[in-house]
Amino acid sequence: MMLFHLFLAMAPQEQVIAQEQPKLLLYYNPNCPFCKHVLQYLTSIKKQIPMCNVTNDRTCLNNLITKGGLPQVPCLTVDEKPIYDDQRIITWLNTHRDLLKDL
Repeated sequence: MMLFHLFLAMAPQEQVIAQEQPKLLLYYNPNCPFCKHVLQYLTSIKKQIPMCNVTNDRTCLNNLITKGGLPQVPCLTVDEKPIYDDQRIITWLNTHRDLLKDL
């Protein structure tokens, strides 16, 4: 029942129910405290996802702006749909942790 309420509280792009392996990409800046929070969470659950450092790669930053509309990190794209905010990203990752690759 609680999961249903969590589902309703999520933004539409976060309600993507992944039936198969989704295409994931985390846009991040290693100096951003909110990005560090997401990275620490991934380490704590011993999982990994593809990542793109916007400080080292101009193409990565341009893709983030094109796909998400904002130059804001962290941003997790799930099948090209952006999720911003570290807490929302962690909630999505936790809900779908069985789809994430082990470290």
